[in-house]
Amino acid sequence: MSGFIKGRDLMDEIWKSKLTYCEIIDPAFTIPDTFVESLADIDKSEVQTVCVVTPFEPLIEAKFPTFVVYRVENGSLRETVKSHQKQGRMTEKLATMLYAMVIKFGRHKSWRGYSWLDDLIGEAILNLTINGLMFNEAKTNNPHAYFTQCIKTSFIKESKKQKKQSEIKDEIRSANGLNPSFSAF
Repeated sequence: MSGFIKGRDLMDEIWKSKLTYCEIIDPAFTIPDTFVESLADIDKSEVQTVCVVTPFEPLIEAKFPTFVVYRVENGSLRETVKSHQKQGRMTEKLATMLYAMVIKFGRHKSWRGYSWLDDLIGEAILNLTINGLMFNEAKTNNPHAYFTQCIKTSFIKESKKQKKQSEIKDEIRSANGLNPSFSAF
């Protein structure tokens, strides 16, 4: 993947990934015009299709909020897509985009010199694989901020874990009369 990852491309791939978990009732209306948190937030005069993040009993478990896409017809709502109805997966393109974001984050000067950088990157990729689809389009349309925060949190947590392991190792070395490691934190 070369160049910049556009927010719109990220949003499209997130949506394509979420659709793999859905029952598609009307294939012509799978992409909503807008996202809202409840049925009360729908302005039926302005939209043709709307995605409502709404709680319901899912058939399968997935790591993102349940939703229903409705088509507005003559002032009434007709269901066109319902989430959490079948087992799905993240698209390969979204996985590639997230991987590129993690690698770029790891190249930042704050993390570049760490001897356990591969562990930080691996932990961030694992976190995004598990939580990547939890991005909620009804709350924000900025997936870059969401994914960057997920990556940053993963790097910090894994870094603290690695530092603690290094301190334990140094204590054991010192207790056995050996020199501790010379790593700068």
